[in-house]
Amino acid sequence: MAVSPDGKYVYFVTRTGTDPGGVATGSVQVIDTATETNIAEIEVDSSAMEVAFSPDSKYAYVTSIGVSGRDGSVAVIDTGTKKVTATIKGEDGIFVSLEGVAVSLDGKYLYVTGDGPFVDAGDGRVFVIDTGTKKVTDIIPVGGENAGPQGVTLTLDGKFAYVANSGNGTVSVIDTATNKAVAEIATGSGLLGQPQYVAMSKDGKYAYVTNEIRKSVSVIDIDTNTVAETITDPGFTHPKGLAFTPDGKYVYVVNYGENGMNNTVTVIDYVPPSAT
Repeated sequence: MAVSPDGKYVYFVTRTGTDPGGVATGSVQVIDTATETNIAEIEVDSSAMEVAFSPDSKYAYVTSIGVSGRDGSVAVIDTGTKKVTATIKGEDGIFVSLEGVAVSLDGKYLYVTGDGPFVDAGDGRVFVIDTGTKKVTDIIPVGGENAGPQGVTLTLDGKFAYVANSGNGTVSVIDTATNKAVAEIATGSGLLGQPQYVAMSKDGKYAYVTNEIRKSVSVIDIDTNTVAETITDPGFTHPKGLAFTPDGKYVYVVNYGENGMNNTVTVIDYVPPSAT
């Protein structure tokens, strides 16, 4: 789920069902925040995962894993017409299991997490895509073998990208000037902790990371790239996505329920570790 920077729309991915030919379908639902109504349903790949907006709110980018596991893609949606205007696909199976997506502050580049290229499937990668040419300009290794990178977010100044590696319990830090991984932070969740998604505090000081299996949230100090605090809560069943409120006072954490049932949202106060 993502809120457009202008605050007008919420986009989120759903599994729609099957078409008349029995092929699975997916869609992006569009909510008008002023009327709180669903105003559009945009057809996308059935394996669609995450959504991110361009800074000017004119485009939305939707990642997909790909049905065969080696044909992931990024759909480009014109938010004015509410239609897919382009689909970015890699060559020779380069996109494997695309998951998270973040957009550079100038809107010129996408940072997309995934595995591959296919010959190295299982090795964590962040693909840098030029939004103008819609071509891959760089491939950044993260986390090593079986890293399973998922969520990605940028610091408020856009200088670094933080990537949650679900396969090895770490968060990789990328310098966006060089497109190199400059740090790897153990979340304390262990190999089976499965870090999922990352959100940056509104003061720009901390990265919050959900750990699905360990049922916790790691708070990373971005000045030191160390875990400053680990938050636990009885409401954390299998924490996945998370987001800060616009005023930065609260963090909303989405929890998958046991066996996919009774999904919940936990609300926690934002209290900087230094203030506790």
